[in-house]
Amino acid sequence: MDIIQKKPTARTSPTQNTSTFKADILSTSTSSSLKISQFIQFPAGSTPGNVGVAVSGGSSRAMIAGMGQLRGLKTLTNAQGNLLGQTRAISAVSGGTWLSLPFMFLNQAVSDDAYLGVYQDPGFYTVENLQQLEESNIGKRCTENFSAKDLAFQGILLIIAGLPDNLIWQMLMGIHLLKYYGLYTQSQGLPDSFFSYDKNTLKEIIQQNPSLTKQTAYLITTGDNRVNRPYFICNASMFVNVLGELKQSLAPVQITPFFTGILSTPPHAIDISHQSVGSGGVTSFGFNSTLQAMDEQAASVLQSRQFSLTDANGVSSAFFAEYIQKQAPLWDKNLKLFFDDFRTKLRSDGSQKLINNIPAENAQKIQTLLNKLDSLRQQHDEIGNEQLLTAAIDPRIFHDALQKLASFVPQYDYWPVNNTHAPVVSAENAFADGGNLENTGVAALLLYEDIDNIIAFVNCATPLEQAEHGIIDASGQEIPDTCIKVDGQISALFGYQPYNDSVGYQLYCADHQPNNPLLKHNQIFPSEAFAELVQGLWQQSGNKDHPGSNQHAANYLQTLTTVENKWFGIRAGKPIKILWVYNNLINDWYQQLSDSVRQQIFNNDPTQYYQFPHYSTYDTQLTATQINLLASQTAWSVVKGSPSEILSLYQQ
Repeated sequence: MDIIQKKPTARTSPTQNTSTFKADILSTSTSSSLKISQFIQFPAGSTPGNVGVAVSGGSSRAMIAGMGQLRGLKTLTNAQGNLLGQTRAISAVSGGTWLSLPFMFLNQAVSDDAYLGVYQDPGFYTVENLQQLEESNIGKRCTENFSAKDLAFQGILLIIAGLPDNLIWQMLMGIHLLKYYGLYTQSQGLPDSFFSYDKNTLKEIIQQNPSLTKQTAYLITTGDNRVNRPYFICNASMFVNVLGELKQSLAPVQITPFFTGILSTPPHAIDISHQSVGSGGVTSFGFNSTLQAMDEQAASVLQSRQFSLTDANGVSSAFFAEYIQKQAPLWDKNLKLFFDDFRTKLRSDGSQKLINNIPAENAQKIQTLLNKLDSLRQQHDEIGNEQLLTAAIDPRIFHDALQKLASFVPQYDYWPVNNTHAPVVSAENAFADGGNLENTGVAALLLYEDIDNIIAFVNCATPLEQAEHGIIDASGQEIPDTCIKVDGQISALFGYQPYNDSVGYQLYCADHQPNNPLLKHNQIFPSEAFAELVQGLWQQSGNKDHPGSNQHAANYLQTLTTVENKWFGIRAGKPIKILWVYNNLINDWYQQLSDSVRQQIFNNDPTQYYQFPHYSTYDTQLTATQINLLASQTAWSVVKGSPSEILSLYQQ
């Protein structure tokens, strides 16, 4: 993925209206291992198997597929109860974050069942009830005014309204995905809350920073009728320069209720201020700050506002930048095309939602503009005539907004924990979607020594299918029975580049020009084990006589040992069991649907229903029917697809 970066501007003094805060430091530069038990003391035996769940990225597709998978884990039980409540950690990326972050901090007024939905066997669904979604269901959030084009138009309006262009995407995701659950607040157009783990961790923050007493703070949800929440990791990434390399790379950023930062020490990686990055994090509210002083345990920082759930949710899912960078220049060259595309959105609920959730003075700018466009449309029955447009509205307003949107990239102040020289030059560094670097979320879990088993929900847009070429080993030979295409986010974990139609899978090495250089640091498992995974997924997805026929769930349990990866901070030799759950059509599930559903919705061909289940990452808006079907299949893949393998992971 090519990402156009807006060069951050370094500054030597803090921004206006800043205050001083004290935040704790987590240093990971020593040789001691990192454990979840450092942060959460789970009751003995409450997380049997020490299972970590990775919910991959992939926009609304990943959010809905993940919803079904968490629903499935909540449905599967052992003697201690449901498996979701016995999970030790959840690592989420991008669309997986859209699902997992609100679930972790869910408002008390919304039940877990309402949010995730309740498991039903496939035969339960009818053409009619597939069109229904409970209002509190997370899937409901992406059914209206949530297409890529809608979001682009809303982003343009926010820029015209005078809001910071480097926060546009984060605010949109806050308004659309967090506001309904009471997790989005703003002041003067900027997020004005922070988050922590529980009352005890919040108390520590307030004791150090009494000025935060009246500020909204979100905590992990608890209650008698709640699933016990796991440790939560939200994955993002930050652009870094690597000494000796011309192109930038991405460093992994972990956002948790306890701390945020680059926990590894990526070799030779420096930030925009030429400081070596990594080696730890800061209490999450204190991220996006200017460092004033620091010792081994705490830092004194300057902030104009605290790092919020809105920031975490948005920066983890900033894939939207690619769509905008391609589309905005086309609109900028042709305002007629722009208004032809958006004529139906002038009075949409999406525009009104923005007006209701930004300061009045900013909202008035949007309202005035919409009124002019609406009047123009009423007079001329269309607004695509550029002469009429420029007579009524200064086109520079749109050109300026489109140019800013085209260079959109989230930016936050970053300072490395391993920097002992404070105060330092502060600068806004460019951040990216966590999935631009590692889209499975698996690597983040492996940083913790007390994760022993992983369920990797790979909710990708790439179907398992026969390919012309296979896996090329280190000697240059193609490994037999590996001419199978899987998503590149998996191959990179084994040191292989994404599949290339001309040559198949090649290793990341000096002899091969990488087709996605951002993934070159991602190897965490032996290259030799990739063939086993590809063959295993292919066998599992088919019946006895026809591997790869999409008959069964593409779920494969693999035992692996890690290789050293300094970029992600993973040591060599850690044994791990991983159940790979690959998003793919499952005919076992499809055949249990009613005749009317298979006939009227699928037209008796499941591969022809709107790319089911491989919706494009840029198909951000889905229908209730698409949502219900996708979540039904992914829940079924957990409950019926491989229950024995999953249950085996949740054992002491």
